[in-house]
Amino acid sequence: MTEKPIIFSTAMVQAILAGNKTMTRGVVKPQPVESDTLVSKVFSGTEFVTRYDNDRLMITNTSKPYCRPGDVLWVREAFGFSQDGHIVFRADGERIAWGPIKWRPSIHLPRKYARIFLRVTNVRCERVQDITPEDCCAEGVYKKASLNRSVLEAVINFRSLWDSLNAKRSGCSWGDNPWVWCISFEKIKDYTGEPDQFTKEVDKYLTRNLKG
Repeated sequence: MTEKPIIFSTAMVQAILAGNKTMTRGVVKPQPVESDTLVSKVFSGTEFVTRYDNDRLMITNTSKPYCRPGDVLWVREAFGFSQDGHIVFRADGERIAWGPIKWRPSIHLPRKYARIFLRVTNVRCERVQDITPEDCCAEGVYKKASLNRSVLEAVINFRSLWDSLNAKRSGCSWGDNPWVWCISFEKIKDYTGEPDQFTKEVDKYLTRNLKG
């Protein structure tokens, strides 16, 4: 088991807390290149291997997912500090009782302040446009109870979310239809795991002037 950080937007953190998000997607790196020399694509569960035959010289590209089943992901989310010095999270709402908050980007959240831990239950590989309406619900962008009303709307909602995060990245938009890792997870209650030494050192760096 390995601990790794993962960044989620405020809306997606709210979906996780509400129990509506149990899946996320990330672009496969490097992307397999579709060409006349491509001879095979194989996803073994731990890596995505593509092989190309260029003038009898076999070239192999291997892409590995960010995480594997059993790994624990700790969520980085937007945060700040109340006037009395307590950490608060933007996903909990703009509470007047907190007073004026200087919100900080999620990437700056030290692990010691993380409150959401997710255990990876499954990893698979597919094209982003292959997403099912059910997976759109698992991504937290559509409610299961609404599927009977509009399956198409569920996919449209996910497409909008995907492009808001990835459209500006070359080859990663919905229209580009990249290969993606589909990561399923479950929220861990009362997680007691300890970070590794590297994470502790990063925490020291991030917290040095955090409340300044």
